[in-house]
Amino acid sequence: MKTKTITLNASNVPKGSSTFVQGDLCAGPHRRIFGHLLPLLPSLSPGERICRWPSQPILKQLPLHVRAPLIRPLYEGESRSEGEASTRHPVKSDPSWSRFVLIALVLMLLPSCGRKTLNTPGIIARVGDAVITQDAFQAELNRRAQHGQSIASPAEREAVLNDMIRVETFFAKARASGFDRDPELALQFKRMVVAKYEDMQWKKEPPLRKPEPGEMQLFYDSHKDQFTSPEKVHVAVIFQRVSAKAREAQVGLVKSKMEALRRQALGQAAQQSHFGLLAQENSDDQATRYRGGDCGFLTRASAKVRWDHTVRDAAFALKAKGEISPVLRAPDGFYLLRLIERKEAEVAPLALVRERIEKHLFAAEQKRAREKFEAAERRGLEVEINDALLRSIEAPAVFAKRENAAPPAMPVQ
Repeated sequence: MKTKTITLNASNVPKGSSTFVQGDLCAGPHRRIFGHLLPLLPSLSPGERICRWPSQPILKQLPLHVRAPLIRPLYEGESRSEGEASTRHPVKSDPSWSRFVLIALVLMLLPSCGRKTLNTPGIIARVGDAVITQDAFQAELNRRAQHGQSIASPAEREAVLNDMIRVETFFAKARASGFDRDPELALQFKRMVVAKYEDMQWKKEPPLRKPEPGEMQLFYDSHKDQFTSPEKVHVAVIFQRVSAKAREAQVGLVKSKMEALRRQALGQAAQQSHFGLLAQENSDDQATRYRGGDCGFLTRASAKVRWDHTVRDAAFALKAKGEISPVLRAPDGFYLLRLIERKEAEVAPLALVRERIEKHLFAAEQKRAREKFEAAERRGLEVEINDALLRSIEAPAVFAKRENAAPPAMPVQ
């Protein structure tokens, strides 16, 4: 069987030899490729195999990874002009290989067959009734570039366009289903619009001035209580619990024991700052007994949570380091206190609190400016409130957030 060499040009492609030519298989530039390639196989006899593909302009429309393997196995030499002998001979090709080439080309080009070409100036894509303009696409590229996304290659830019098409697709479907009329979604959209508009209008307001030094000094002088650290006492305690139902004799025994402990504490006053072993062996205050009764620094506010006023007043009445209180009777038992350290109330100097005052004054000025700004925006709009209805509405229960809550118990089997 002889192999026939065929040089394909637009002039020698058989017309009407295949239904592929008559049908509109593909739109766009791929139609010209199918017009040259697909009619060949049906028009040739079994002995005629393609040994030379069309001219370079047509080949260049194919990707390199497809073009190279098509040309290399099919022929070895260049064709000569008519009447000139060829020094090389074409290679006989396998019929199954030709069919494989055709199938590969069809599979490669079919994904783009359902994609219509848009030639409207300024519009880069259309999704239903929505359009993606060139300006919108450029703005999206700029936004992504500002966030560090790479958009250098054509494939990356096409990926951006595909994402914009996806958004328009789902938005069209959402509108068609009425999802955009959902009340909660409408409320979220309203709040987003309000936040954007409010921020834009607020930026048009004149900048707020910083507080002057004289203003900060005046505020400091008239609010020194805010910059005063309260007096603190650092004490140790020995506590003996007595039940409220205890008999007088039992109460007397506990008081006698505490008096004895006080005498021992006075004897060791110069040796240690706290009660040491006396507290460890005799105190019922489990939080402090193993630290020699050391309670740390207490303010009047923190001591109020911990002790009865009798004990609290006695603690702040201690003045000298190492001073020991008398035995104190409280509703829950007897107390013995020892002063470890004392810090008097102190006013912080202006230099230390200047930044704090500046922030406070600036926040107050900002609040006044916001109130004025909102009043100006409300001007021209009549606002009416149904006070009776407002008072009749009951507030829902507030569910407090529980931190480190234990997991729910397992169900009983």
